Amino acid sequence: MTLKEIEQALLVDPKFPFKLPRVQSTVNVVQICGPIIDIVDGYVQFVHFTVREYIFSTKIQSSMTLSEMALDLTIRCVVYMCQDHHDPGLTEDGINANILWGAYRLHHFSSSFWLDLVHEYLRLSGSETIPDALIDQLRILLGTRSSDTYTQSDQSKGSLHPTILGLEDQEPALVEMLKGYADFQTSLSKSDFQINNREFVDPEIR
Repeated sequence: MTLKEIEQALLVDPKFPFKLPRVQSTVNVVQICGPIIDIVDGYVQFVHFTVREYIFSTKIQSSMTLSEMALDLTIRCVVYMCQDHHDPGLTEDGINANILWGAYRLHHFSSSFWLDLVHEYLRLSGSETIPDALIDQLRILLGTRSSDTYTQSDQSKGSLHPTILGLEDQEPALVEMLKGYADFQTSLSKSDFQINNREFVDPEIR
């Protein structure tokens, strides 16, 4: 993640989902975390792979788990996309005002990777159920961001984790939304246009 994305993600509070993540100042992550991390081209990264192994080692007291980290980030991304700055009914003036205060720092990351993070949590945890906190937030996402013009996905079920598919009887609309987004991701990956493809960047702003 970029430093700007991390700064905004830290301000998204699932306990207070309507509180807008306004970044007031730059976070000095190197000062906070110490020499174990570095910032390269705007991206925060560990200085060496052994740091990552140490931090997430189960042999270390109070160590973090990758699955918990993935779940926390997933929920933050979904909460963020449900906030007012992503309301489909926003006017152009409203969107411009949001841009000015930096509302969309986290947009590309959250909209691109939230489903990947769900899969990553399930893979890392080995869980056969999805936590209630995540299901509740996904229901809100479905209720606030679903499209009336959406057509049912013909995406193969093989693209979704079995645990997600296991919800189909209890949460058919939720699973359909996830299938639809997986379908969108597949279509996007096959598209000629990629947001980070420098071939499509205006040469005047490189």
